[in-house]
Amino acid sequence: MEWSNLGKKTYDMLWPPVSSDISVARKAAYNGFIAAALCSVATGIFAAFGIFGFSKFALIDSFMFALIAWGILKMSRIAATAGLILYVFERMDAWINAGRLSDTFVIAILFILFFIGGIRGTFAYHRFKK
Repeated sequence: MEWSNLGKKTYDMLWPPVSSDISVARKAAYNGFIAAALCSVATGIFAAFGIFGFSKFALIDSFMFALIAWGILKMSRIAATAGLILYVFERMDAWINAGRLSDTFVIAILFILFFIGGIRGTFAYHRFKK
């Protein structure tokens, strides 16, 4: 594999193209689905086992991300946007409560890019659908 090809694949994963057709838009939106599903599963597991001091409200959070993931899978622009907003607010809250940026800053940036890809994909999907 060439390095230039690897760089393009990484770029396409982090900032997927959405301008060619409806199937490409669906693939871009899938990034948002993956991010929301991972947030749902991880939060649910941490809450169920009490890891990191999560409370009962973390289960509600897990359920909200599951609904957002389902909405993105159904190409909902509202769900895609809600996923990004909820994730950003939760990261900011966690960083404020910790008093510093945590070690998960790079992961948070990746998730934010995936959620943005979900937004771009769902909006492009509806643009092509017209």
